[in-house]
Amino acid sequence: MPEFSITENWELWHERLELHFLEIKCSDDTDRVSTLLKTIGSEAYAILRGICSPALPCTKSYKELCEILQQQFTPPVIVFNEIKRFYAAKRAESESVSAWFARVKKLAVNCKFGAALDTIILHKFVVELPGKIFEKICEEDEKLTLSKALQKALIRETKLAQSSNDIEVNYIKQRGKFNNKNYKSNAVRSNNNNSKASKVSKCTHCGWKNHQSNTCKFKNSTCHFCGSVGHLANICNRKLKSDKNHWYE
Repeated sequence: MPEFSITENWELWHERLELHFLEIKCSDDTDRVSTLLKTIGSEAYAILRGICSPALPCTKSYKELCEILQQQFTPPVIVFNEIKRFYAAKRAESESVSAWFARVKKLAVNCKFGAALDTIILHKFVVELPGKIFEKICEEDEKLTLSKALQKALIRETKLAQSSNDIEVNYIKQRGKFNNKNYKSNAVRSNNNNSKASKVSKCTHCGWKNHQSNTCKFKNSTCHFCGSVGHLANICNRKLKSDKNHWYE
C-alpha cells in the first residue's frame, strides 16, 4: 500500500486502503490500526499524534482514527461552488468524447444532484459535443440514457475519424496522380520541343542550326578549301569527300 501524503485527497487514499484490506482479508481492528499508522507517512502521523495527545494514536480504534484523519485532511465541500464549476465547464476543442465524459462525471461528484444526477450529466455531456456528433445525438428522443448517449457519441466520433483519414488518403493519391500527370505532360512537351528542334535544318552556309540560311552572316564568305563563295570550309562537300577518302586510305 503506497504511503499517504498530506497533499493527497484523503477520501481517495482511504478507499484504496479499504481495497487493500479486502484483498489481504484483514478484518481485525488492531491489524487495521497498525497498517494505517504505518502507511499514513511521518508528516501525517505527527499531525495525528498531536491531535490525539496526550493519548497515542495506537490507543484509538480504526474508525476513530479514520474520522480524525477525514476531518483533518478533507476540506469542506462548498456545494454551490462545485455546481458553478460543473455548469461553467467547456469541452476543449481537442478533447475526445471519452475524456470529456470522464471530466463531466468527475465535476459532478460533489454537486449533490441526487436522483437527477444522470439526467444533469447527460445534458451537460451532450450540449458540449462537437457539431456533427451533437447532430447525431439530436436524432434521439427524451428517453435517451447516459450510457446510450456515450456509446452513440463514441461510434460517431470513430466514424468521423475514419472518414477524415479516407479523405486525406484520397487527397494524397489524387495529388500524386496530378503531379504524375503534370510530369508526363511536361515530358511530352519537352519531347515535342526536342523533336521540333531536331527538325530544324542546318544552315547551308555555316552548318549551324540556330538560324535560317538566308540570314547567315557567312553566306558571302569564301571557302578556304575549294575557293567557292557561299559556304565555310567545315561544310564544304569537296572537303568532306576528301577527308572521307583519306580515312579509307
